[in-house]
Amino acid sequence: MAQVVDCYSATAGGSSTMYYYTHADNTSAATRIYTGEPIYLRADYAEIMTNGMYRMKDPEGWIFWYHVQDIKPVYRTVTDACTPPTALSLDTQARVMTITGGGGGDLNTWTGFGVSFRSRAISSSTWGSWSADTVVTTRSVSVSADSGMVRQYRVRTLGSAGSSYYSAYTVCETLLNGNTAAGTPAILLPLSGMDTCAGYAAFKIDCPPEPDGDAMTLQRSLDGGAWTEVCSLTGSGGVAYDVLSVPVGTHTVSYRLMDSNSETGGVDSISFTRSAFSWKRAIETGGIIANAQISFVADIGEMLDFVNRLRAFYGLGEIRLPGTPGYLADWHRQLTAMQNAVDDCRRTTGRAAYGFEAPTGWPKATRINQLRTSLENT
Repeated sequence: MAQVVDCYSATAGGSSTMYYYTHADNTSAATRIYTGEPIYLRADYAEIMTNGMYRMKDPEGWIFWYHVQDIKPVYRTVTDACTPPTALSLDTQARVMTITGGGGGDLNTWTGFGVSFRSRAISSSTWGSWSADTVVTTRSVSVSADSGMVRQYRVRTLGSAGSSYYSAYTVCETLLNGNTAAGTPAILLPLSGMDTCAGYAAFKIDCPPEPDGDAMTLQRSLDGGAWTEVCSLTGSGGVAYDVLSVPVGTHTVSYRLMDSNSETGGVDSISFTRSAFSWKRAIETGGIIANAQISFVADIGEMLDFVNRLRAFYGLGEIRLPGTPGYLADWHRQLTAMQNAVDDCRRTTGRAAYGFEAPTGWPKATRINQLRTSLENT
């Protein structure tokens, strides 16, 4: 209770004539007082007792202690200061701060809470000034922070007696990061678990918009290695492409997005295998590609198999060649079909068409090797 001793009530008593004095000295001016007459002592009468006399509040003066009987305290109610919140808890995901404890007091009815904050940049340790209070009358408060900034909140209890009787602030130890981490990119191509014979793997990555609209950087990790920068993106995200040279073996490639505040989002990964491969027959300029003794059918079948393995790696369906393999009349259309199939793989992974020479005449080593080279590098 906000009560204090205002004074003490008592009565005068004794068997002799009694007086009280102007000063704590029985030679000062005296006034007669009678048995049973009420008197009031100062609240601090015991501490300031002088020459065996108590200080009276009413009537004003000093009286010997042995003339004072039946002393009782007289209380008065004073204004209580508000009590501060006992705890502040902050749900950083829901962005809600919960206030526990805190209330008004005697002659000081609770009227709400004063909520203020201070901010600093994510990359800085220097805080700005505390803001003015925002008055709330609920114990659950929605909070926010600007992108790229960190906020710290504090709360004090407010009461009807005015600001002189507000509580001290309670500071929330949990900080609110105004930055929302970038989302998780999705690797669209190639397909996870597939096999390729090419020395390169091209990736198509869908990057979602950044929640705060911040610029982003797409990063890649190969086989659990260090994260390296692939490209920069605006806050609206989009589709990004990446091409890697990979050795023979099984590999895992991971991608993530980092926003302009250096916070990273989720990771998407795929695994694939690059198998060793070599052409069964070397075809060189000036060499015989096909005659009565040498069949070109196996070479066409081998290239078609490579083409379709490459297309499967990039999520495309296999092709079938027009006409009959080995027939000269069908060769031009067959080579064109395989060239187009390779360019489909390139275009679907954000690369320009290879730029093949158009087939003419007999099968030529330069055009065959151009197709083979394109397969090895797509």
